[in-house]
Amino acid sequence: NALRFENNKQIELNNIDAHNFKNNVAIFEQGPLHNLVRGGIIKDCKSNNIYSFKGQYNQIYGVSFLRCKEHVIRFGRFNSDKDKDSGRYNIVDACVFEHVGNDAILYELNSGKGIIKGCIGHHIRSLVKAETSSEAELPEQKSRDIHVLNNYIDQTIEEKGFYDGVSAGSSSIIADNIIRDTEHVAIRCNGDHMIIKSNQIINASYGCMANKTEFNYLTISDNHLQHCKKYAISLVSSNNIIKNNVITDSKMAIRLADKAERNKVTGNTGSNNDRNIRKGNATNTFSENFK
Repeated sequence: NALRFENNKQIELNNIDAHNFKNNVAIFEQGPLHNLVRGGIIKDCKSNNIYSFKGQYNQIYGVSFLRCKEHVIRFGRFNSDKDKDSGRYNIVDACVFEHVGNDAILYELNSGKGIIKGCIGHHIRSLVKAETSSEAELPEQKSRDIHVLNNYIDQTIEEKGFYDGVSAGSSSIIADNIIRDTEHVAIRCNGDHMIIKSNQIINASYGCMANKTEFNYLTISDNHLQHCKKYAISLVSSNNIIKNNVITDSKMAIRLADKAERNKVTGNTGSNNDRNIRKGNATNTFSENFK
């Protein structure tokens, strides 16, 4: 690692450039608070975890990541760490991720309470991934409270395996993003009580998905989804609200699985879909859709 901070406060790194790096550029251990990384170009780096933040109250602003391997920003503790409050209260603002493999911003165990806003992801696999049930041993370890706002993402990198444009956990907000050209899921809901609002999704296999029964109480509203090859909105969970979305040119606009119960689907519109709604369980209610 080039830089390691353990018990410092108010660390500020300005305009650091790193080329062809094989290890972390900087790792902020669990002690540091109120850290700022601003500016700089990170390119052609072979390692993951370029910037790792285990401390709290972190901000990374205006950094460009070009042709890097994966996980260029990582929040949260690793399995061997003890601090349960690692990687919380953070902002990623106005950063550029171009040709970054795997997940550009990774939220690890116990992380969250963060904002990603105004970023550009071009030729990337995923902008944000929130680790959930497969990595967390207990529900409270899952990353949550992540707000993903006003970002542009396109995913023309083709890699095998599962990947999502954005995934976030419980109580997260995903709003006002443009996500296009993904062969998998544009937005994945990995928790309950999430808000998915006013996003534009263009040319995806799946637009917005919640594929586990425990991811309930979602509000999916005012999104514009077009050219979804399989499902524009697909839910297995219950007690969700799906309203005022515009869905066009998709194979199926709204799919509710048989286990999805007590969902309210209202005011959704659009045209040129092969099928508009799969209604699922009889407890789901529908009104004023696709007139």
